[in-house]
Amino acid sequence: MDQSDSVKPFPEPPTFGWYPEDRIWAQQHGLTQYLDRSDFSGIEAARKYSEPKHLASVKSGGTVILRNTSNNSTIRISQDSVLGRKPSSEGRGEEVTLSDPTRTISRSHALIYFDGQKNAYVQDLGSLNGTYVIGEAESRSKPHCPIKLEQGLLLRLGDEFYEISIE
Repeated sequence: MDQSDSVKPFPEPPTFGWYPEDRIWAQQHGLTQYLDRSDFSGIEAARKYSEPKHLASVKSGGTVILRNTSNNSTIRISQDSVLGRKPSSEGRGEEVTLSDPTRTISRSHALIYFDGQKNAYVQDLGSLNGTYVIGEAESRSKPHCPIKLEQGLLLRLGDEFYEISIE
């Protein structure tokens, strides 16, 4: 049996646009034209944009100030940063170590990054206990799906809560 005829132990990953979240993400980023092509010729172009922009280079924008509601400590973030108990940024930006007495924050829990236009986003990095943005409603960040941060929202990483201020 030729190797090209062998069965792969796992299926191919779904193409961009297969998951419902892809359509939401594409709408948020103005890329819906890549989802609506019947010949799928836009899929490769959409994949180019489906990687978070922070991977290309570390950016700075405004400043996000996180105030821990349990101990009143303040963290100022002015460039792309990985937050966690023992963060490893792997070139994605600054490493910010968070106080975690309950051990519910993952080592590399979440990423806060800027789009170069003073907009800040948080994205969960596959943490066990999740990343939530709480405003009028609570939104859980799905792994690697960014949520825009805004003044006055509450950020929950594991069991720790942080009030968000933006400068």
